[in-house]
Amino acid sequence: MLKDKYPSLSTTDLKKCALIQLGLPSKEMADIMAIGADSVSASRSRIRKKMNLTRDVNLVEYLGSIN
Repeated sequence: MLKDKYPSLSTTDLKKCALIQLGLPSKEMADIMAIGADSVSASRSRIRKKMNLTRDVNLVEYLGSIN
């Protein structure tokens, strides 16, 4: 569903969206994906950009509303 609505999202972006939707903190996401916490923040920004969302949109709530 998410890939249909936003075809520009990569497989890695979709994995990160799943973790974001679970409501995991950035630190836990970083540990799971073996990346730095800064990278998680950058990833969230890139995902928002690909979805044309502003920073004031709660990504967890938005991703939950799509399904």
